[in-house]
Amino acid sequence: MADKEKKVFIYEGKEKIERAPLSQEISKPVIVTTLDAVVDKKGEYKAAYFLFIQSPAPVLLSETVECNVTTGDDAAAEFDKNFIINEMLSIAMDRLYAHLSEIQENTGNNFLPPGGYDFVSSGEIELHHLWGRGKFHNEINLLVEGNRISYQFRKILEATQKLPFMSIKR
Repeated sequence: MADKEKKVFIYEGKEKIERAPLSQEISKPVIVTTLDAVVDKKGEYKAAYFLFIQSPAPVLLSETVECNVTTGDDAAAEFDKNFIINEMLSIAMDRLYAHLSEIQENTGNNFLPPGGYDFVSSGEIELHHLWGRGKFHNEINLLVEGNRISYQFRKILEATQKLPFMSIKR
């Protein structure tokens, strides 16, 4: 992957069947997927997803996998990279539905909107919304302090940490 190539992909969950706009904004999940070449290993990539679930209680779920793109052809290798990115999104979506199903089994409360979610490509603004609402501060701080995330994702999170946020007292 060239240095200028996009390596961080951000998706917002939009409810397939719309409810009140405010409830969507407050509770929508956000998925970040990343794909980075492993240094000194041709065809080796590290892919990850970071799933920010806001309802019923904020939780960050993540997973990292190593992938091998073994094709010699550049077009085929590009297909493989796109396939990996899409697979990470699918894995994160499956994890979201499993998490919400587990909550429903344990509590009887259903937090999955009717029809589920469509995940659409978005941007850093989704992370800014989370931060601005005072959510996921500890999780984002730990990601930045650790060594589990890519350089590009770290830069996005560092910029997010510099933004103001609300402290809501009820």
